[in-house]
Amino acid sequence: MREEYWRYREYFPSVLDVQHKVTPYTEKSTFHLHSQMEIIYTISGNEIFFSEQSVFRIPAHSLLLLNSMTLHYLAYFDDGEDCDRYVLYFAPEVILRFNTPEINLLDCFLRKANDGLLIRVPQQERRQVQDFFEELTQMCERRKQRPESEKFDLIDRLDLLTMSLNLGKFLSQINRFLYLSKENDDRPKTITFKEHSSLVAEICAYIDKHYTEPLSMDLITKEFSISRTQLYTIFKEVLRMSVNDYLLLVRMNKAKDLLINTDYSIEIISQMTGYGSSSSFCRTFKNRTGEGPTEYRKRQRR
Repeated sequence: MREEYWRYREYFPSVLDVQHKVTPYTEKSTFHLHSQMEIIYTISGNEIFFSEQSVFRIPAHSLLLLNSMTLHYLAYFDDGEDCDRYVLYFAPEVILRFNTPEINLLDCFLRKANDGLLIRVPQQERRQVQDFFEELTQMCERRKQRPESEKFDLIDRLDLLTMSLNLGKFLSQINRFLYLSKENDDRPKTITFKEHSSLVAEICAYIDKHYTEPLSMDLITKEFSISRTQLYTIFKEVLRMSVNDYLLLVRMNKAKDLLINTDYSIEIISQMTGYGSSSSFCRTFKNRTGEGPTEYRKRQRR
């Protein structure tokens, strides 16, 4: 594996962690993915977001929401100031437990399946947002400083539950803001849609965990006790793509991450992304991206 792979990779050992970063530069400018959901809150306004779909400067006091499929990196706009931001990671299961059929706290991460969602924080709410990140950062630091013998004991689990609840409350505020903001989402806002959105979030989390396996529609429908027609319909309604398209997108983005940031062979990468043979993987990759895996790797590493 390339040493550079770890230079930009933040290491978040917990299912929920946040760091306050004030640095003269951002992480290594290489497209990459994270297995967890990510929220970046910018204090300064000198970061530039790159994905395969878009490039934009992130204004100060903005939230950037990235799901586990967003191939991205942040670059630094040199204006003489440090990059000041909070970076929060959490596993979907931390929040899924608080979902109801009517309320999906992860809905804000489903609005753009393969790109970041940028939210400008109104001036009157900035203090509240920063207080949330500061308090969560302090709680994370206390958990990290505990001796190994006290980790995952009752107090530690209660602290994690408190952090999860605070994050859930924060996500509910984000979703409420987006729900009321017509320009951010033109999807239907019916009770039926909310129920489907919550189920789609669970299925997406399941696919994100099992994409390396030979997943089939029959397996997924059995796991979630729904019909193939229902599965197709709810994904089209919520994500505007089929579940097959979503699975393909997950596998292709994971493959891109491995091609760019590791020296694994094409054969190994095909196995790591759920393909039975390298020929099938190469054919699918070229159909999806317009170039073969080897060509893609060479172009991204120039």
